[in-house]
Amino acid sequence: PGHLPHELAKKEYKGTSPIYNLLPDILSMLSQDTSLSNAQFQSVMQQLLVHIKKDKHGDALVEKLCQRFSATEDVAQWRNIAFCISQLPMSDKGVKKLTDGHPAYKNALEDEETSQTMLSIVARVKKSATKQESKELAEDLENKMLTIIAEWKQINGQAEEANEEAADANADADADADAEAAGEEALDAESDGEDVDIDVENNDENVNGGKALAVPSLKSPTELPSEIEEEEDLIAAVKQLEVQNSSLA
Repeated sequence: PGHLPHELAKKEYKGTSPIYNLLPDILSMLSQDTSLSNAQFQSVMQQLLVHIKKDKHGDALVEKLCQRFSATEDVAQWRNIAFCISQLPMSDKGVKKLTDGHPAYKNALEDEETSQTMLSIVARVKKSATKQESKELAEDLENKMLTIIAEWKQINGQAEEANEEAADANADADADADAEAAGEEALDAESDGEDVDIDVENNDENVNGGKALAVPSLKSPTELPSEIEEEEDLIAAVKQLEVQNSSLA
């Protein structure tokens, strides 16, 4: 029920709300509930965290929640923790705890959503700061966060560049392998062609008793009898026959 957090907030014991005492366990329980959407999680936690009004409670929860960053590698839980911290009241002491506790959430700042949520905390503190000391504390925290974020971007950029170089090297190797295979196929095809020529030549020798066929030489046009010469020879032969017939007569 919606009034439950309000009723719990009223039941303070020695100035401490049950919500403050139960909050870390509630956070763990809700973060592990896979049936709960991100919007539902944030709605429930907002109803609880709004009742954390004292700076000393907010500061203590900041420290406890920072420690939870290093207890998990789950990105969803990093985001949930960062969201909860962003809903807490933030005193100068709380900012110092965030600054001192940055090694615990260094890995979490690799995630863009988590880093943006954490930077929004700094922006809120800077905007509401009325003392120069508070602004300087916020700027110191912001610089630490931005340095860590820049380091992650450099690491990820180098990893991405290395992956691209590896992919290019693999592509070049594949291209070389394809070219080599194509060259071998061409050599095989040329070798097969030579084998066919040899087989044809051997077949010709077998058909002709082991001897290659002699190709008759063609006479040149000057060696071929012309039509005139053939006609003259024919006339001469007819005349000769006429002479032979007349002598017989």
